[in-house]
Amino acid sequence: MMKKQDRQKRLEFLLAKRKELEKKEDKGPLFSECVNALGKGVIIYSPEKSEERYYSFQKEIPFTFYGRIEWDKFDKYCVITYLEDVKSLINDDDLEIYWSTNNFPVLKTNFENILSVYDDVVAVGSDTVLYVENKYVIEIYHDGEMRIGFLNNFR
Repeated sequence: MMKKQDRQKRLEFLLAKRKELEKKEDKGPLFSECVNALGKGVIIYSPEKSEERYYSFQKEIPFTFYGRIEWDKFDKYCVITYLEDVKSLINDDDLEIYWSTNNFPVLKTNFENILSVYDDVVAVGSDTVLYVENKYVIEIYHDGEMRIGFLNNFR
């Protein structure tokens, strides 16, 4: 038989788990579908970790006043026709996924995973950004335009 103290700890644990699930579900069906499609290879950052990552990301990447990456600040960037065209540049880096709307949690997964469920990833928000700190950023704009820029060559 469980002691009162053990039952209390178990209840607190279960309530915390339930709250965590509710937070995940709060983000809407497209976010949930994206996470499910990415499968076991995805890490969902906590709200605190996501906020920290968004801050670092926005500190490193120059943005226009209307929310696009300010590509004029890059010495070198490329327009991409198909995301798989940059596969050879990505190496084995895990990428963080950011969306421009609704303050979604940051996700982290590998490039192959993103490619395999691309439509689910870009459906979550109007603009999607794939990012590896200190290396590169890929912007997938809502009109379908894609660009990659390397973070060691700002003007």
